[in-house]
Amino acid sequence: MLNLSYNPQNSLISNHLEYLTKAIDFYKGKYDNILIIGDLNAEMNEPPLRDFCETYDLSNLIKKPTCFKILDNPSSIDLMLTNRPRCFQNSTTFVTGLSDFHKMTVFVLKSFVKK
Repeated sequence: MLNLSYNPQNSLISNHLEYLTKAIDFYKGKYDNILIIGDLNAEMNEPPLRDFCETYDLSNLIKKPTCFKILDNPSSIDLMLTNRPRCFQNSTTFVTGLSDFHKMTVFVLKSFVKK
């Protein structure tokens, strides 16, 4: 299950996570793998997001700050959450020049293609 997600402001994170909870619960019978990518405007250490990730055994692939709106205190609000972190490698962030204060997040999906 892949969900591209945008939460417009931190104060709405609980409502947004409720929406994601409904989506995961709906699709979990069909899919084993969960990947949620987006600007959630919340950090992993905040209680609503931390509890959500613990409930679904999700971890964040992005370990570096992604938002530099406040230069002295960068934040990690652009997340890639998955229940299968070993299926990914080389997750990182980099400046593209497309945003004033956000870095782009990328990862590589490990896969095997039979010859």
